[in-house]
Amino acid sequence: MNKTKDLHVLLNDDELKADVLYRRGGLYLEKGEISLALDDYHTAEQKLDNVSAPLQAAVLLETALSEARIADSKQQCTAVLKKLDQAGRIIRVERTEVGREKKPYLKVDLARYHLDRAATLIALGNPDEAQQELTLLSFSQLNGRRSVYHLILQAQACFGLKEYSQAAMLVEEALPLARTMRSRVNLERIKTLYKQLQDTPFRNNPEVGRLGYLLFHT
Repeated sequence: MNKTKDLHVLLNDDELKADVLYRRGGLYLEKGEISLALDDYHTAEQKLDNVSAPLQAAVLLETALSEARIADSKQQCTAVLKKLDQAGRIIRVERTEVGREKKPYLKVDLARYHLDRAATLIALGNPDEAQQELTLLSFSQLNGRRSVYHLILQAQACFGLKEYSQAAMLVEEALPLARTMRSRVNLERIKTLYKQLQDTPFRNNPEVGRLGYLLFHT
């Protein structure tokens, strides 16, 4: 990705530069290197006026999620929510799903918005609001990895509300789907939630034991 960035700098194309920064930021985010992810996202934000609407919205959504994970003040939380709202306006007004034949690599639609907003609300410590956000998604709007992510986000929201039994059942439902799709990111999310359940008073319940068996012995 670093070599690709150098090439795009030579090409002097803001769309390409922002896209590389956005994707490299995503790799850092997956690895939990939030500071490095934000370095790339914030640099990409500086180019938003010169890039396509789908990329604008995608950068804003990912930046908001990253900032939410380190937000420690009311002002920072408010800034994150404003960034989400800005992304939502772009998606709705610019109709970012239209014309994807020109940029088919980037799918930014209302379903993506609701999923990312729910994830960000969970990171901000608002699982009840995240649950409400997830109810805005219909089954027909979801397929593939998004359907798995939806289940995992529901489980994370339940965990935040201390509904541990429901969280375990939801993540157990997501596990075989993530394996079938070979979705490494979602499998890691499931493992993380399992470890979190082990740190609760619910850790000795059968649901957690069954989830552990399915994760590590099947």
